[in-house]
Amino acid sequence: EKSIVLQSSVDGFLFYDIYEQPIINGTTDLHGKYNDFTTDAKKHYRLKIADQNGSISFSNILLLQRESNSFSVSPNPAKDFINISLQVKNRSVYQFELYNAAGKLVKRQLETLETGMQSIQLNGLNKLAAGVYTLKVGNEKTTERMKLMIK
Repeated sequence: EKSIVLQSSVDGFLFYDIYEQPIINGTTDLHGKYNDFTTDAKKHYRLKIADQNGSISFSNILLLQRESNSFSVSPNPAKDFINISLQVKNRSVYQFELYNAAGKLVKRQLETLETGMQSIQLNGLNKLAAGVYTLKVGNEKTTERMKLMIK
């Protein structure tokens, strides 16, 4: 059976199969089919292509490096406000967005943050309904998300 297998590796030598998609009528669509929720800073990827004759070929190796500014939130669950602490690698403008369970943007704040450990506060959470929210923190290079409970 013809198939395309997405493989990943942390060292670029030893690869593991992480997703397989059959090729039907000579085509396949891999777009948006797999999310690799890895914590590795660097990850190598390649495609392994198998045809119906059993021969296997490989794509070029792609190296992806995360440039994330990891952040933490307290308190969580929150009531009136949250403090967001993050390590900023380069001075830039950050967006802090809060989405409700339906995916609607309910709060947005822009901040220019300097290099180093930074802390900002989002206020007015007591005006929001209790529930689970998604906090999205990002700049022009990276975006990260975290679940937040408001009580």
